[in-house]
Amino acid sequence: MITSKLKVYIAIGATLLFLTMFGTIKVLNHKLNKEKAEKELYQNNTYTLLEEIKIYQTIDSLNVISVGELRLTLNEYEKYRAEDMALINKLKVDKKKLESITTTQIKTIQELKGFVRDSIVYRDNYIKDTIRCISIADKWFNLNGCSNSRNEFTGKLESKDSLIIVNHVKQKRFLGFLWYCGIKNNRLEVLSKNPNTTIEGAEYIELKE
Repeated sequence: MITSKLKVYIAIGATLLFLTMFGTIKVLNHKLNKEKAEKELYQNNTYTLLEEIKIYQTIDSLNVISVGELRLTLNEYEKYRAEDMALINKLKVDKKKLESITTTQIKTIQELKGFVRDSIVYRDNYIKDTIRCISIADKWFNLNGCSNSRNEFTGKLESKDSLIIVNHVKQKRFLGFLWYCGIKNNRLEVLSKNPNTTIEGAEYIELKE
């Protein structure tokens, strides 16, 4: 016959065994979920890096570029984007509080059309020089300057641009075409309001712990 004392020992042992098994299962489950998340992150990063950059135009011919999200740790960003990190350090921001970094490369080519006028420079009622001046201006571009008889040109050129950056989520579909079943990755759409600007590249990096 099992004594009361033995029953207590058995109960304590069973409880300890249960707690040990529960703790082990919890640790293994946490490790499994972490490895699964890291694998999915690696797959998304690989997909983003290998994905062809999507460049398209809106119905009014404004240029847009679409890129996927990269997720890196701060150490990884400092390693793989050292030049950009050096520039960010000059901003004197707390690196540990960085959440995301976006870079964009643009090129603006504009067909110029304006007018040239002759101007005469007088000094003491005598003609000192004849200069030819040019003036071109619109909403996005402004050029003013003059050249003298020695073909020396001085002036001022101003090119303007305005970017709209939209961050949105692209979700997974069950079996690839049925209902949504989770977040696939973030995407970035960069649009230039200047119709003369071409967006040649962009990168969206989300920093993770």
